[in-house]
Amino acid sequence: PRTRLLAAGSLALLATLSLSETRRWADPLTLQRRDVRHAWHHPVTWRNLAWERLGLGHPERAYRSFHQALRPPFLDAGACAGYVSTLLTLGRDAEALRATERALATFPDNAGLLALGIRQARHSGNWKRLEELVRQAESLGILTPELACQVAYYRGARGQPEAAEALLRRQLGRYPGDPALWDYLGWVLAKQGRGQEAAAAFREALRLDPGNERARQGLDGRP
Repeated sequence: PRTRLLAAGSLALLATLSLSETRRWADPLTLQRRDVRHAWHHPVTWRNLAWERLGLGHPERAYRSFHQALRPPFLDAGACAGYVSTLLTLGRDAEALRATERALATFPDNAGLLALGIRQARHSGNWKRLEELVRQAESLGILTPELACQVAYYRGARGQPEAAEALLRRQLGRYPGDPALWDYLGWVLAKQGRGQEAAAAFREALRLDPGNERARQGLDGRP
């Protein structure tokens, strides 16, 4: 009986340790840290770790990791976009703007960087630079949903709601499941006085993303 009890206890302990180890290695952050340890000299491993940290709400740690990912002579568009996003999260807007301009000089057709550049130029009120970036984005042909929303927002703000609507509807043909596109379409339609169509767009955005506060405000008729 004593041997059987010891065997059962050993098996239970091994099962517990195995489950704990499985859970530990299933954690994305743990996996990214492991990759960095095994290939610390490779910028991609630092970039992936940085994005993971940023997504988990640790911008200071992400900032340090992005610095490692952008060590000369390496320059990666994804790492640049993450670095700028981290600076914006930390409230370092002026530094983020300079970093965006440097990155766009190297990657002028990168959709993620263009979206960041347009958003920053809009917030800083630099309309000349904003127009340049919008034209650059529109020349790409196929836009990401985020970039399309930024361009549509600009066109709507400049009194061109028809152009904004046409752009959003083209992108919805490619990305019908993107809630942000429906959300922005709702606001464009609302500004044209097309209340029923706008409400339908807001409802679709909320169906796809129930936590979309902008769409909820639009459906409630709040500015």
